[in-house]
This record gives sequence, structure tokens and C-alpha cells, in this order.
Amino acid sequence: MATATNFVTEEQYLKMDTHAEYFDGRLIEQPMTGLTHGTWCWAIMKYLDQLGLRGIPEITTHVAKGHWRLPDVLVLRPDAPAEEYPTHPPLMVFEVLSPGQDMEEMLFKLNAYEAMGVPLILIVSPRARIWHRFYEGNLRIVTGIVTCKSPSFADELSLDLDAINRLVV
Repeated sequence: MATATNFVTEEQYLKMDTHAEYFDGRLIEQPMTGLTHGTWCWAIMKYLDQLGLRGIPEITTHVAKGHWRLPDVLVLRPDAPAEEYPTHPPLMVFEVLSPGQDMEEMLFKLNAYEAMGVPLILIVSPRARIWHRFYEGNLRIVTGIVTCKSPSFADELSLDLDAINRLVV
């Protein structure tokens, strides 16, 4: 479960070597990840690579003033500026649920991604192999092909969630 620690500035946070998110001066420690979590992140990135997209794991991302998150995997837009810490909405964000992860905190994070303007937000529950799409403040179970429209691409992108599932043995 995520926990908050003492107040730190954004400047201090960005200089820290931590696996925590930042919210209005507080560090939000993230759950430890294990083999299952890592395998799903790998499968997502491998699948994205097959589509010619670059999945980036756990990159510190500025989602709003005073709010920094660590998406499990994100895909930057092709026209995004080169920034050490992205401040522009990514094309996609993937979250892999970890055991004991606080769902209220996860929903808060998903809302922040949506408010930032991320067009495709997907969450996978590894044990159940169930995918959810977060859209308009709601989680919906999705299967098969999921599409993403973005001004960054002439055509919409299609992702095959079953193909990602097959990469996880």
C-alpha cells in the first residue's frame, strides 16, 4: 500500500533516487514489484516494439502542477519534445496492478492521466489476466482489440490485448 512521507520540494524530489511518486510535497511510496509485474511490463513493451512503438518503463512524468507519477509503461507521442521527465501527455499509459496496491490511489492516478490528456489508459490485473480501459472517469473491462485515436497519427492505432497476454507465460 502506498504511504506518504514528510514534505519535500519538487526540486528535491527530482534529485532523489526513489521509487516514489510525488503529490503536493509528499512522497507516495509505490508497492514493491516482483517477477509477475516485471514480466507483464516486459510483455507490454515487447508488443509495442512489434508495432514500432517505444514503451518506456517507470519514467517520472509530470501530470499536473505539483504532481509526478511513475507509469509502469508509457508511450510518448512521436512529436513530443525530448524531455528527461515528460511534461506533455503521452500517447498511452499502461499500469500493471501489484498485490496490495491501493485501488483508491490507483483511480486517483488514472484520473490524473486522463486530465493530462492521455488518449489511452490501460490497466491489467496480472493474476486474472483482465484488462481495463480508463475513460471518462470509469474503468471498463476490455478484451481483444483496443483502438487509440491521436492527432499524432493519421490512422487510429489498434492494440491486440490477447497478443500481449500470449507473451506472458
